[in-house]
Amino acid sequence: MKFFRPLGALGTLAFFFGSAMAQEYRGAIRGRVADPSGASVAGATVTAVNQATQVASTTTTARDGAYLLPFLIRRT
Repeated sequence: MKFFRPLGALGTLAFFFGSAMAQEYRGAIRGRVADPSGASVAGATVTAVNQATQVASTTTTARDGAYLLPFLIRRT
């Protein structure tokens, strides 16, 4: 029985260490562009600018007005 206690502690430590290593430093912005009447706007250009680094990320909306700006560096 004494053998299983260290294994349990080791397993718990591995779980917490593994989850700490999986922290992500990037984010994403997802949204939808619509006109004042609520209709989707296809082909609109959407730009996000990181104010700390002045790096811009740009995308174009789909037919339904949806867009995704992935892999944006988070401000720390």
